[in-house]
Amino acid sequence: PPEQRETATALLAIGPYSGVAVSFLLGPAVVPDWNCTSLLVNTSNSSGGVLEPNPSCIDAMLERIAYLMYGEFAFAAAVLVLVVIALPSRPPTPPSRTSNIPRMSYTTGVSHLFRNKTYLVMGLVFGLATGVYSGWGAILSIILGDYDVSQTEAGWIGFYATVAGAAGGLVMGYYADRKSRHLRHINLGLFTVSAAMFLWFSVAGEYHLHEKFVVYVTNIVGGFSLNA
Repeated sequence: PPEQRETATALLAIGPYSGVAVSFLLGPAVVPDWNCTSLLVNTSNSSGGVLEPNPSCIDAMLERIAYLMYGEFAFAAAVLVLVVIALPSRPPTPPSRTSNIPRMSYTTGVSHLFRNKTYLVMGLVFGLATGVYSGWGAILSIILGDYDVSQTEAGWIGFYATVAGAAGGLVMGYYADRKSRHLRHINLGLFTVSAAMFLWFSVAGEYHLHEKFVVYVTNIVGGFSLNA
């Protein structure tokens, strides 16, 4: 029904976010943050030495990364097989009144979408926001490494931010179903809060004002408002 569509969309979005949240914890658990460098002492100058990579440590880390990649592939493949086998082509009853209306062909629909300026603007805004944030999350441990945040702690921060975003999506979806006339104001408010949080994070980093609570608050609240 129309009054439940925003909530249904929010529930659908929880699936990918749940996987992202688990990945923030799974990565550091499978691939520990090892220091694969060792000090080689220069025998001709006992006062100095150089840091060199430890080959055995690097090999062990590469092996752990391979385990992680193969494990994720196996899980994704298993889900794909289940979808092919068990997912029906259509629900037993029409989900809405418009679902029985004859549809235009796929190529015609895509052609119409790319001539729809409103759709293009919405797609660009959504794509930029989610794309940039996805890239941010992928290298979060590297970004926070300059602020004495370990890989494991960075994973937990990413986990909290993603879970907050999923919970925010449910809350905002439920609210939007009942306040459908205010969707523009809701989106504008969420994007404003998200921009403010990441601006705070950037300014604090520029002036070396990164306390731990700033890292946690900006990332979690920013993730909540952007993903919701």
